[in-house]
Amino acid sequence: MKHLSCPRPPYLFCLLAQLALTSFVQSKPAVEFQVGRTPPAKNNIPILGSGLAMSQGYYRGSPLGELSGWTLSLWFEAKSNKKGDLFGIVRNEINGEAYRLTYENGALFFGDPKQKKRPWKLFVQGVKKEKWNHLVISYAQATGPAIYLNAKKMAQGGRGQMGYATKFDHYHFGAAVISRDKYGDYFDGKIDDFELHNRPFDDQEIESLYEGKAFPGSLVVFNDFENVNHRELAFFNPANPNGDYLEEGKKLYIQN
Repeated sequence: MKHLSCPRPPYLFCLLAQLALTSFVQSKPAVEFQVGRTPPAKNNIPILGSGLAMSQGYYRGSPLGELSGWTLSLWFEAKSNKKGDLFGIVRNEINGEAYRLTYENGALFFGDPKQKKRPWKLFVQGVKKEKWNHLVISYAQATGPAIYLNAKKMAQGGRGQMGYATKFDHYHFGAAVISRDKYGDYFDGKIDDFELHNRPFDDQEIESLYEGKAFPGSLVVFNDFENVNHRELAFFNPANPNGDYLEEGKKLYIQN
């Protein structure tokens, strides 16, 4: 970074200008949280948690490797019509190439706009502004990605659009990766209750997701952007362990 050349007296104005320039170049919106959506009660018991949702900034998930079939689920609330990325799966960080889920003016766009051979984009209308919406992308190799909004199928992609398998080593929320360490198109709203499953879901299963049903057998990662539910983690009894406790511990670690 270039530094300003300041005379000795008076130097206060130059010092303030230098600090402002440094802040402009290095600043990146910090992740912030607001009150999230309240999940439906299970067996008439309220869901535990702090009730927070991601409301600003850029949040990167933990690397997961490749999945040949998968289902992605998240809830979001848009505050305005401003363009912003809810979610992205980066293919090439240097060139800003990614599968992007973008919101703008009551609509969603999902695709790979920078793919060299065949750029593609799926279009979904009907997002309710200032209300919680449920978004699901279910991917199967034979049919490509399908998009569901509030449990209704809205768009269907094509075979081969996302390749043989999707690499979830760099996926993120709240903004688009423009290039290495550069971000833009910040989402103006809230993101909550992200789930990723290791297989495609059918229409009935997606409707069950919308209604709050859990599918632990296929769950790869879960992120509610709030505190870990310690009551759910307190199952292990060291005095009477079963043969699966290490595997169960691994699953809980990955999910949380």
